Amino acid sequence: MFEATIVNLRRRSAPHLAASLFAAAPDDPAFFQFTVHIQDELVLAVRTRDAERARDLRRADLQTFQRYLYRRFGWSELSGP
Repeated sequence: MFEATIVNLRRRSAPHLAASLFAAAPDDPAFFQFTVHIQDELVLAVRTRDAERARDLRRADLQTFQRYLYRRFGWSELSGP
């Protein structure tokens, strides 16, 4: 059941993700650098079995990616502070 929900969410969000990445917007090297750093920190947290840190880093990674996609669509006001 849980896996089916994840697959369903991926199928439903894939067109939006593709459209935002195809949008005529400049790349943001600072975003990519930050995301790679967050993912490195997330791997370290998982390897050291620090569940709380991994959770917080994953949340930051997701929120940052969401804001990036919203900016590419021109929806900056929806991305929050």
